[in-house]
Amino acid sequence: MIESSTLVLGGGFSGLVFAHERKKRGEEALVLDSAAEPGGAARTVAQEGFLLELGPNTVRESDALIRLAREAGLENEILFAPRLPRFIEWGGKLRKVPFAALGIAGMLRGAAGLLLPRGDGEETVYCHFERRFGRSVADRLASPFVSGIWAGDARRLVARHAFPTLFGARREGKRGHRLLSFRGGLSALPRALASGLGDRSRAGVGVSEIVRRDGGFSVSTSLGEVRCERLVVATSASEAARLSAGIAPAASEALSRVYAPPLAVAHCAWNAGDFDRPLAGFGHLVVPGEARILGAVWSSCLFPGRAPGGQVLITVFLGGTLHPEIASLPEEQILASVDEDARRVLGARRPPRLLRVTRHAAAIPQYDGGHGALLAALDFTEREIPGLRFLGNYRGGVSVPDVVDSAISSAG
Repeated sequence: MIESSTLVLGGGFSGLVFAHERKKRGEEALVLDSAAEPGGAARTVAQEGFLLELGPNTVRESDALIRLAREAGLENEILFAPRLPRFIEWGGKLRKVPFAALGIAGMLRGAAGLLLPRGDGEETVYCHFERRFGRSVADRLASPFVSGIWAGDARRLVARHAFPTLFGARREGKRGHRLLSFRGGLSALPRALASGLGDRSRAGVGVSEIVRRDGGFSVSTSLGEVRCERLVVATSASEAARLSAGIAPAASEALSRVYAPPLAVAHCAWNAGDFDRPLAGFGHLVVPGEARILGAVWSSCLFPGRAPGGQVLITVFLGGTLHPEIASLPEEQILASVDEDARRVLGARRPPRLLRVTRHAAAIPQYDGGHGALLAALDFTEREIPGLRFLGNYRGGVSVPDVVDSAISSAG
């Protein structure tokens, strides 16, 4: 039997940052992760001279992230993306965000919309932007942003949950405008955090059952029984639902209803000379209905070392809430969809070389009409069961900085 005052289930950003913060306070939390390597969805792979991000591609700068990188020994490995234009594909053309996508009429409508009263608590992102800025802004800016960034549907996401800063909510710490990564990719940070925990971070460990025992918890794992006073469930929503079913049925039921759509991530390479004009930008999002892809990050424009010399790397996203079936298409059909879009709006003269397709069966949790009930169920459970805590991107924000802030706050 293994004993630990605090046990963390899950080795993504949530679990690792929580354990790191507890260690700084003198408590050695034990992290168990079922995956073979740390990082959760953040995974970087080197292939044929390219550096591929299979999950998030960049993160927005924050005080907490910079501090974590410094404490993990990665301060000199930080890379900041240059300030590059972003584009929205609309009408078969790329238009710079925001003004070219909105038009003068939309901007005037937006200024007038600032005087309108707020919508109700369950107002969707689409309705919020339509009410305040007009339909053109909702269609050409809010919708592609939600489908491209959240892999979601602007008509289903609840505005106050998905974008709390619109409603006056404050974020922990200072957030900058720069986007960052590391020389070795985003997974460098969770790997460094796991390494800093030493043998208190274990990979490839399965967990089968949790029961309450003697004022704490007994967890059945592939290492044997682990007993703890404090239990942090920092897995995906579906796995958290399975693990908590025996001790917290209300939370388990709410977690089981969290919808995270399927997503395919296609890494594609071209020769730099395969385009009518050099690429210079962060990437582009697509107005729903314009193409089969959700959007693309022009990865080799952002950071050095993402592609060999003379090569272009673009990371393309397909599927999501609006078209979940596309995420499971055969690779040749995914390649054809990428080729069609690249020829039309990027001026590609040749089809790309498909380096890798990564399929996420459940990608980004959607903060839809059931999100408020989820939050209430988790809050209730944590009050009723002392020592139990749920952490994950299904709560408190889906971005890496949001997840980091939630973990730091919980560890305090």
